[in-house]
Amino acid sequence: HSESPLTQKLSERPHLLDSLTATTLEQQITVDGEDLICSSLSSATSGATITFVGSLDEHVAPIRSQITLYLIIMAITGGAITLAIIYAVTQRHIGQQIDYLVRSAETIASGNMEATIMPRSADEFGFLAGEMEKMRSRIVADRDAIDRAHTERLASTKMAALGQMAAGIIHDFKNPIAVV
Repeated sequence: HSESPLTQKLSERPHLLDSLTATTLEQQITVDGEDLICSSLSSATSGATITFVGSLDEHVAPIRSQITLYLIIMAITGGAITLAIIYAVTQRHIGQQIDYLVRSAETIASGNMEATIMPRSADEFGFLAGEMEKMRSRIVADRDAIDRAHTERLASTKMAALGQMAAGIIHDFKNPIAVV
């Protein structure tokens, strides 16, 4: 006995209840498009029969909503865990390489051109490290060429100044010697 819509249907149609008590063990039937499960248990000694009639929709709907809720929670949790794993792997792989390239650029910017930049992988970051090493090598080579040109220019300027001084001294001595 209950106050459910199923109880009202069965009380309105007693012949359904009579047909259900005749079932043995467990049976699934459909009444007015609603799935019902019926189970009867008879006592051999007293002759009493207990019949359980339950609506699958009434009993399954709350479970279905709980399962749906659990699936949504599991999907959100799984997505969050997947994002955390992707972030950790990405941070470890990409973050370390970016940190290495930034530190290398800061070292070169501070004027330490002796620190080489070695590619640590064969991906885009390795390519970028290789290109940064080529730029560093070109800067060192250009700086050495500029230093050599500057040294040669200083030597040339000194020689020119020495030549002008010698010409001035000779010119100064040439006049008195010419008189003599």
